[in-house]
Amino acid sequence: MADPANKFGFVSYAHADRRIFAELKKQLAPIKRNHGIEFWDDGHLDGGQEWRSEIFRKIDSASVILLGLSATFFASDFIYNEELPRIWKRKEAGALVVPIVFRRFTYDFAYPGLLDLQTLPSHQNKLRPINDWDSTYNGCQAATEQLHNTLDRKSTHLNSSHRCISYAVFCL
Repeated sequence: MADPANKFGFVSYAHADRRIFAELKKQLAPIKRNHGIEFWDDGHLDGGQEWRSEIFRKIDSASVILLGLSATFFASDFIYNEELPRIWKRKEAGALVVPIVFRRFTYDFAYPGLLDLQTLPSHQNKLRPINDWDSTYNGCQAATEQLHNTLDRKSTHLNSSHRCISYAVFCL
């Protein structure tokens, strides 16, 4: 089980979706302030750093993992064959996995078991991908607000039972 005191988050996304991720990243600042979670993505890698081992090290230490889903995300061999199996092991160990659907994709491409997780953001109880909102800003704001609510519920749950739960966010 992931250590509830661990306040480290990992973000996996396809670089083709960098514009959506950049907006989401800005809106994650209140999550850091309110929940103490520092999110890491591969944009933090330094020149000359062994990127593969650093990414794996960050996945292995994350208590919260965000997945920016799109067709491009699932088309990445590195994400699908190397990151997702490792992320799934973290989920099984108690990490909170939150898939956020950036863009619509064919669900047949999804990683096994991933679509069993609840998705965000939603609007009127229906999944609504970030790029389907009237602006990327509003889609990311909805996803971040719903993530904040999820973390509040998880925190309450952890304080009462000392167990971790898994939850997913998809933004299509």
